[in-house]
Amino acid sequence: MRVCLLALFLAACGGGDSDFRNGYQDEAYVDPGPGEIAAALASSYADPTAPSSAAEPARTTMRGALIWREREDGNWVYVERDLEDGTLERAVYGVDYEGDRYVARVFGVLETASVDLEGEPVVLDSADVVARDGCAVVFERTGPGDYAGSTAGAECPASPGASHTAIDVVLEDGRISVWEREVTPDGQRVAGPPAPDVYERVDGR
Repeated sequence: MRVCLLALFLAACGGGDSDFRNGYQDEAYVDPGPGEIAAALASSYADPTAPSSAAEPARTTMRGALIWREREDGNWVYVERDLEDGTLERAVYGVDYEGDRYVARVFGVLETASVDLEGEPVVLDSADVVARDGCAVVFERTGPGDYAGSTAGAECPASPGASHTAIDVVLEDGRISVWEREVTPDGQRVAGPPAPDVYERVDGR
């Protein structure tokens, strides 16, 4: 009798046909993963090894902002990084689900594009970005609010002499590390930094 009553209860509630994600019914649970990854990328960061003081805090060397909030195809983020050689790297990430994975599609930004990070909202024309095919970063959750991701396979293009570009991103404990380098088929670095660039989040940003 108890089994029958339980079966009737599940049928009435639709429980027999529901999918589950992370232990919760889909219709009752919204996975925060894409939003948390996008929010982390949209924050401001400084080099934790750079000299700083109360009077002169460490200079922000990585900063981002949410863009295109009206779109329904993911969480979109514009990101700038000051590289050691003095160049400014700019990228756009579109973070969303792909099946049961968190995926950040990567786009380059044309040199002619003008972006004001102090604007509200930050404005960037979609015609000013170019998809980096094969360079999507696939993330997995490593702890509450923490994620680690990397490119999958060897499809991200590289310069002659290298097999492909590998990208690793770790979001953890208020820090972000980014390691983008060109590698051989067996993963040996050909070009790019010898170790990840590590940034510490700037309070209040």
